[in-house]
Amino acid sequence: MTGKPAKEANLEDDGEASSIYDALSQEFSNERALVDGETNRNAQLESVYSRVTGISGRPLTDGYHFGQTILNDFGRPFGVGFNTVDGFSGFASEGPLIGYIRGEYQHAPSIPAPSAQALQFIATSFGSLPASVASSVFRPNKSQTAPAHSLR
Repeated sequence: MTGKPAKEANLEDDGEASSIYDALSQEFSNERALVDGETNRNAQLESVYSRVTGISGRPLTDGYHFGQTILNDFGRPFGVGFNTVDGFSGFASEGPLIGYIRGEYQHAPSIPAPSAQALQFIATSFGSLPASVASSVFRPNKSQTAPAHSLR
């Protein structure tokens, strides 16, 4: 017997269990500190991201009738040329209150409107009348804060 508690002796024998125990101890260190009586005051930046996409050629933007160049992108705009999506998320807590915020900036160039032939094809193939469209679809830069959450 080494004189150590059985739990510690078993962890020394098993390297994988020891590394898992250490990782969990580090992960839950804030919660252990709160249980030991420390104040709940925290601010954390969870993520920062940026995506740059270059599209050459005319992109497909009518996902309902034809398809899309970029799929499953939560309705973010895109067009020919330089496209970017930049964002962040984070939270802060004080005592029993917590707040979470996420923000995003989106840039996409303007795209040309569908041609008269494409609009006619939509009307005859899908049974819907083509809407009158301007010569291009203007997509301004878009900044938005996603719904922020505050819990108590």
